[in-house]
Amino acid sequence: MTKLNDVSVLADTVRTLQGQVRRPLVQCIYDYAAGDDAGPQVLARTRYALDDAGFSHAFMNDPVATANFASLEAGFEVGLFAHLELERSSRFSLAGRTRHESMCHDPASTKKGRIIFHNVAPRKKIKQGATRGEKFYVGVMDGNTLIFGPNSEFAYSFVRDELLFLAEIDCDDTGIQFRSRDLYPDEIYAVLAGYLDRVKPFEDVAEAGIAALPEDEVLVIRIDNYGNAKLWTPPAGVTLSEQKKLAVWINGSDTGFEALDTGEFTFAAGEGTLSFAKGSSRINGHAFSELFLVGGNAACTLGAKVGGAVKSGDEIKLVPIAA
Repeated sequence: MTKLNDVSVLADTVRTLQGQVRRPLVQCIYDYAAGDDAGPQVLARTRYALDDAGFSHAFMNDPVATANFASLEAGFEVGLFAHLELERSSRFSLAGRTRHESMCHDPASTKKGRIIFHNVAPRKKIKQGATRGEKFYVGVMDGNTLIFGPNSEFAYSFVRDELLFLAEIDCDDTGIQFRSRDLYPDEIYAVLAGYLDRVKPFEDVAEAGIAALPEDEVLVIRIDNYGNAKLWTPPAGVTLSEQKKLAVWINGSDTGFEALDTGEFTFAAGEGTLSFAKGSSRINGHAFSELFLVGGNAACTLGAKVGGAVKSGDEIKLVPIAA
C-alpha cells in the first residue's frame, strides 16, 4: 500500500502552484441549492483566502452543486475534475506546431494545476445535537492537484488509488455550524501560505479511513438536469443476456421497467425507450454508465414506480432478461 505521509510532497506542490503554474484552476464543490446565499459566502471567503495566501493569480471556475449531503456525488465530482486535469496535462505537446507557435508557447507557462475544495459533509456518524463533523483533509495528486474537504463517506473514494499524500488538518471541528465559511477557508489559506504545522499525515488510505467503492453494487451517482441517472458500476461490469434487456430494481423494488443495453449513449433506440449505456464521463479509464429515457425523464418515471424520487446513493439492480 502506497505511503502517503511525506509532507515534502505537499510543500513542493504548493510551491509549484504558486510559482510555476500561470493560473491554477480552483474548483469548489458544494451541496447548496440555487439561490441559497450560503454558496456565495463560501466562495467569497475562499477567494479572499487564496488572495491572502499569494494565489490572486488563481482562476475560480463556476462551482458544482451536488444533491444535499450526497458524498458519492461529491466524490465523483472530485475525481472527475482531478483526473480531467491529469489528462489535460499529459496530452500537451509542442510536436507538430509551427516554429512561430513553438516560440510563442513557453513550456513552463503550460504547467497546469488545480485546487479542489468540496464541503459535502452529511455528519451521519455524529451524535444527535452535536456540532462535531467529519475531519478536514488535504490530499495531493499528480498534475499539481490539491484536494481539500471533509472525509465524508465517499468524498475521496474516486481518487483513493491515485493519492500521493493525504493528511488531516488539525483544526477545530466543534461549536461551528457553518464550517465551510467560518473555518475551512482559513485552513486552506494556512496550507497555501506554507503553514503546515497542523497538517497530520496518514501512512496510507486505510489509516485515513478512505472508503473503497463497492465491488458488487450498482449505485446512482447523480441525476442530471435531464433526469438521466449516472451510475457507479463495478469494474467487472453488468451481466447481460443475449437479448441485452435488463429488469430495473431500485432499493429492492421492481420498477416494472425493462432497460435496453445500447452499448454507447444513443437516441437511436426510439422515443420512450429506457436505455442503459456508457456515457461520456471517465475517471482513470473507468467509463460510467447511465440510465436514460429517450425523449423523457428517467429519474421521474422510475421514481413514480417506487414511490419516491431516484437520488444519489440509491442502489440499482439490473437483472438480465432472457427470451
